[in-house]
Amino acid sequence: MSMEASWRLGPGARRRIVEAVKAGVTQKRAAARFCVSPATVKLWVARERQATAVELESGAWAQDRSSRPKNSPGMISEAEHDRICEMREHTGWGPRLIASHVGRPHSTVHAALRRRGCSRKPKVPRRQEVRTLLGARPQRDR
Repeated sequence: MSMEASWRLGPGARRRIVEAVKAGVTQKRAAARFCVSPATVKLWVARERQATAVELESGAWAQDRSSRPKNSPGMISEAEHDRICEMREHTGWGPRLIASHVGRPHSTVHAALRRRGCSRKPKVPRRQEVRTLLGARPQRDR
């Protein structure tokens, strides 16, 4: 993950904040010392306390986490994905026609096709044209 330039705290500063709080500095004073909000200090102290032994040893608790949701209850099932892609392969229809047959919104069908990599038809390979100048004779191999 990339670090934003505007962020005050990198992983090292996060570790130093937690070390300061463990050494007896109040969270409010630690926030003032590191120029962050008390809520930020509380967040990193809590994350360090909840970390496993492996995370504590490697320092992974101080790294940024992904903002991707752990589950997506609104996403269609794998069987539905298979059904949509199979219909695309057999008929060649676009998302709107497929949507009318499977009973889903066309935006959902398009997203399912895109996830599986079948939203666009493969390009037909083009013939290579050999062009010559008018009046010029083709070169012969010698």
